Amino acid sequence: MAEIGRLYHDFVGELSLLSDFNNLPDLFEEVIRKHVHFDWCALYYGNDRMLAPGVQTSSNVSFDWNVLYEDMAGLDKVYEIGFTCPTGTIFRPRKLFTTPDEKAEFCFDYLRKKTDTFHTMLINGFIDISGFTGFGFYRSEINKPFSDDEVSIVKKLIHPLILSGKYYLLHKQHQLTSALTNYPGCNDTYSMVFDNRLSLIEMSMGCHSFLDKYFPSENTTTLPHELIIWLRHIVAPTKQLVEYPKTWSFKPTTSFVTVRVSATTVRSTAGQLSLVIRLTAQEPGEDFSILSNTGITQREIEALEYLPLGYSNQQIALAMDIKEITVKKHLKNAGKKLHASVRTELLYNAIVKKKVLTIEML
Repeated sequence: MAEIGRLYHDFVGELSLLSDFNNLPDLFEEVIRKHVHFDWCALYYGNDRMLAPGVQTSSNVSFDWNVLYEDMAGLDKVYEIGFTCPTGTIFRPRKLFTTPDEKAEFCFDYLRKKTDTFHTMLINGFIDISGFTGFGFYRSEINKPFSDDEVSIVKKLIHPLILSGKYYLLHKQHQLTSALTNYPGCNDTYSMVFDNRLSLIEMSMGCHSFLDKYFPSENTTTLPHELIIWLRHIVAPTKQLVEYPKTWSFKPTTSFVTVRVSATTVRSTAGQLSLVIRLTAQEPGEDFSILSNTGITQREIEALEYLPLGYSNQQIALAMDIKEITVKKHLKNAGKKLHASVRTELLYNAIVKKKVLTIEML
């Protein structure tokens, strides 16, 4: 009992000193592993707006479970059953299935092949309308499942574990608020916010339907594959977000629209780095590419093509990933070349000029 009391005291003490809750799994390893052996641990979190639960592991894990878990999230029968249990429930997944279950066996096999893990102990963390957290402890020794005594030890930590999950969600919410504050207009677009380890924190309202509409063939439990590749190889090739004085943008391949994805790093008042991604779609409209024959530049044409869609200068700036003043410059230059002084006249003259040039080419 004295040993359990010391574990409780140590865990609560270290938790009170933790300044960055992204390091919560490291705290688990430092304190809990002295009393319950495990090879690695993970913290799961999410809300009803995320495509799949996010994952945070300790910093010394050799594999990226956040990435690997994406491939099995949609089939995770253990998640379906386990995290519907009451807050504070501790369970060992292999004991949940007394009869063969295809999805569960796939997950057990996937976990073994990708992480050399044979045994798991999961804990339901904090759950309310803001989101949920859960904790996983993993062991690679095939003949040493987590014992009843070890479950009892962890059970003594249920209340501070649940509290740590609540703090973690508050930490993520603070990152989100800081990101939105430092990136004005984010709430008005389809956007996502990631933490410094590229774990998804939040999606804006409507982002699910946006992804379903413009990436219809993609797995609905993960981000579009093309977006994931871009994030991992261009935005954060080291798997850690680094602050750059620039934005990134690319146009994914879709069958019927131009989807622009732009990303910007923002730093909170507490110094934590986040990544804000904006998604915009240009529906089929006027194709003014023929106007290049009149000396109008490609970027000026691109700005013109948003006018029939009723876009404001601010919306065009977001879609083109440029400043609003640059949009005004593009439209002003195009206006000079098309002999137009106001927006409606510019659009009218562009349409007329396009028809004239099209006839001349026949």
